[in-house]
Amino acid sequence: MTKKIIVLVSVLYSFNLFSQGCSDAGFCSLGNITPHMDHFQEQKKVNLMRFGLSYGRGLRSVNVYNPYIEYTRIVNSTISFNTRINFMAHAGNDIQTGEIGDVYFTGDFKLAPKFKTVIGFKVPLQQGAKVKRGVTLPMDYQNTLGTLDFLWALQTNVNNFHLAMGWQIPLTQNANRFFTTDFVSSEEFPTTNGFRRNPDVWMRLSYPIHVKSWSFIPNLLPIYHLGNDSYQDEFGTRKQILGSRGLTFNADIQIDYKLCENNIIGLNFAAPLITRDVQPEGMGRKYVVTLDYRKSF
Repeated sequence: MTKKIIVLVSVLYSFNLFSQGCSDAGFCSLGNITPHMDHFQEQKKVNLMRFGLSYGRGLRSVNVYNPYIEYTRIVNSTISFNTRINFMAHAGNDIQTGEIGDVYFTGDFKLAPKFKTVIGFKVPLQQGAKVKRGVTLPMDYQNTLGTLDFLWALQTNVNNFHLAMGWQIPLTQNANRFFTTDFVSSEEFPTTNGFRRNPDVWMRLSYPIHVKSWSFIPNLLPIYHLGNDSYQDEFGTRKQILGSRGLTFNADIQIDYKLCENNIIGLNFAAPLITRDVQPEGMGRKYVVTLDYRKSF
């Protein structure tokens, strides 16, 4: 078993180094969506805190840093609530940005012994229209997509497999005004003036493996963007961004270690296996590495 785990980690780590492109629909990584928070279920604690830091190698030579804090309150055996605050920082092509971007509010409701649903909203604290040197920045440098999103997911556990599927739909759109000709760089950023983003649907399949104080959780995460996004050209005509619709298929592995009672540290490696042709929303990643600490009390 140990040799198999080592091989699996090595394979996924190789994807992190050499894959091209990644997309994240947003709330796929919330604590009440992913199976690694299940470690605390038997401890009967009502408060869960999670602190994390992610580094992602973005497209078009942009480095993305994402510190976050997450709090879960368990009301009873069938209801809990989760809040997450995201800070986003970007660096690359002589541009640096950094601010709090989004706050997630979700509720977790058990429907049956093996089924639960998550409902909530992603609330932007910015409009996705940050300006630098008098020019609106591309979406790759924005600290948020700038949209108020409705979030819904359904989860189940069957024979130790954890299956989750969800839907993320923007209820508003952002105020980005970027044109490709506004930004001189060795990389070409797509025009997102008057950007209109379409919904995402996704599924996560996980299989936790527990070895004493260690847990290894390989995940597969396909995300499908339901339509081509669009922008307005300089004449006010709306145009589709061809190739922005389609599938991104990600693989990742979560490695957890139980430090002591009620305390866990985790490391996650993620990378895409399949990507959309165009990712104008700026969420594309070649790979992502995340370190997080969780405590129940």
